[in-house]
Amino acid sequence: TFDREGVPVVTDASGNGVAKQNPDGTTRFIHRFDKLAAPADSALQIEAVPTGIVRVGAEYYVTLTGGCPYPPAGGQLVAIDENRNQRTVRDGLNMPIDVAQGPDGTVWLLEFARFTPGASCFTGEGYQANSGRLSRLQAGGALEPVVAGLNFPGAVLPLADGSLYVSEVFAGRVLHI
Repeated sequence: TFDREGVPVVTDASGNGVAKQNPDGTTRFIHRFDKLAAPADSALQIEAVPTGIVRVGAEYYVTLTGGCPYPPAGGQLVAIDENRNQRTVRDGLNMPIDVAQGPDGTVWLLEFARFTPGASCFTGEGYQANSGRLSRLQAGGALEPVVAGLNFPGAVLPLADGSLYVSEVFAGRVLHI
């Protein structure tokens, strides 16, 4: 996404943060995320793993996918600002991977997949096919599911006419919704 002056603002999953470019061309983190507690076991700490980002007014909405072992409902949608403030918009998500705002102001949230508890994070066999979901964020943070059963979606792009493009990573296809 871009800040109000048009400077790119990006997520860095390996650095668990959000960064932007300085005027001299160097990069700086404007926010770093703490580890997340797993919903079913607060003693289990997982990396935040920021993925999607969009600017909504003076804040940036960021999807925190949650790291290995990808516990059910371990992901979050958070809002941050340039002063390192953070608030939770929505928790209890399954590997949220992207967030976008449509021309009409609608905020769209894309969840990648559910992950089989106990499966290996490194073989790719634990990702459950057709368990991705596209939802619309309602006032107050409630989610309205729009499309369920997506096959490993990776990104959502709202269009001016109200339709959306959603990419499916492993299938190598783009859906027009």
